[in-house]
Amino acid sequence: MAVKTRYIYKGGKVIAEFQDGALVHAEPEYFGEPESGPMLMPDLPGYLSPVTGLWVDGRRARREDLLRTGSRPYEGREQESKEIARNEEYRQQQDDRHIERSTWETYNHLPRSIQKRLMGD
Repeated sequence: MAVKTRYIYKGGKVIAEFQDGALVHAEPEYFGEPESGPMLMPDLPGYLSPVTGLWVDGRRARREDLLRTGSRPYEGREQESKEIARNEEYRQQQDDRHIERSTWETYNHLPRSIQKRLMGD
């Protein structure tokens, strides 16, 4: 069977050769890297959730599993340490607000005479 060959010329010079539709030769200055098109990301492979033990298949199921369990993706030891410190600071602020609110509630339930003595009046 005969091989079908096709040549592409530019300025009288062969810049590409195709044989049976397949590119066999191309001048690099004319046929460099192809322009990139839209990039498609494949879906995540399935796995067993370490928290619930349920099968999680794909990005959407992963988001739902993280939301349902109150989890977040692991981002490395440094980031996890920052997150622990942030959570500890938030818990400390909540404790401080609770203590202040309890103190003022207790103060407001005291008789006026004691309130005046505490305030230095």
